[in-house]
Amino acid sequence: MRQSIIRAPAGAALIRDVRAWHGGTANVSDETRIMTSVGYLAPWFRRPGDNEPVMPRDLYETLSERARTWCRSLVVDA
Repeated sequence: MRQSIIRAPAGAALIRDVRAWHGGTANVSDETRIMTSVGYLAPWFRRPGDNEPVMPRDLYETLSERARTWCRSLVVDA
């Protein structure tokens, strides 16, 4: 798989077309093709359906202080 290293100044945005993932080629093998991705959004941004908490409280408690700050809106308070 080709690797791309992108360098940009602070405040820049990179926009990619997900249809071009894996060079736009179909997986015609019998093997599972692993896909990884990460996205960062503004803390105030919410898509429909994103308001559901998904992280168990016991997992949240194991996170660093910084990670807890990032994940505070994801905690399930059962």
